[in-house]
Amino acid sequence: MSSSDDLVISRKEFKSSDNSSEVTINIAVPHMRLMYRSKKENMKRISELVKQSKEENNIHIFLIPSGFTGGPFLEHRRVSINMIKKISERIPGQLTSELKDIARENNVYLITGGFYEKAGPRIFISSVVISPFQEDIIYRYRKMNLGEDELSIISAGKEPCVIEISGLRIGILLEEDLFVPDIARALALNRSDLLIIFSKLSNRFSEIIKYLAIARAVENNIPVINIGGLLNIAGDEIINVKTFIVKSNGSIEGESDEDEEIFYMTVRLKDPARRGVKKIPGMEVSRNVIKYIRRNKLL
Repeated sequence: MSSSDDLVISRKEFKSSDNSSEVTINIAVPHMRLMYRSKKENMKRISELVKQSKEENNIHIFLIPSGFTGGPFLEHRRVSINMIKKISERIPGQLTSELKDIARENNVYLITGGFYEKAGPRIFISSVVISPFQEDIIYRYRKMNLGEDELSIISAGKEPCVIEISGLRIGILLEEDLFVPDIARALALNRSDLLIIFSKLSNRFSEIIKYLAIARAVENNIPVINIGGLLNIAGDEIINVKTFIVKSNGSIEGESDEDEEIFYMTVRLKDPARRGVKKIPGMEVSRNVIKYIRRNKLL
């Protein structure tokens, strides 16, 4: 996308393009309440919101916040490795089967935030993309930059992930991935049209997320969606990490308040055959920095 005019954000309705050379993709950006250690209740709420969004706004993509299987356990409770293993999900497995059912029933793509994935003896924090048209999971991304409380329990992913849905290229950032500018830059260099940050529901994120999201948008000339949410533990709302959208010029659009709501975002894409190379600030600088690192064997 070449400018912030390629985005339309609304709390109420979509605005479509009449230009036949453009593809319009509608995305539901929910600011939803997650119940701590209540996967069943959270999945029920996700199903309700996907159905509502499809009926009211004919969405193509629905975004699911991090911690939707029960909350960011390591941030708010002391837990053992055995407990984490117990609540971890296999891919494919029961969780992805439930997500596939929701996707098919509503004819909607689902992009999830982070959840614990069990892969042999290792545990990752992973995101998956579910298509309503395919049996297999079409993308899986494993969080690369782990938080301090995760280092002794969680394994890190090895490479960034750009997904493509109907020509729209989306770069995924899970939680502390945002703290490493190189990950966002790699996603932008790999022709992402949009970055999605799935924030951790923690006090640290609620305090600094907006500044970092604006920085990633401006330094890469790319729109950014931040998916936050509300975390409820034992009936008390203890965390509210804002959900918002940042245009490529750094302006904030559609910021959440103190309760659940859904933003609806329309992305307009030029015909892929007519789209040019995206201009990213500092590309030549990035090349020179990489050469410097290699030449001096800094990594």
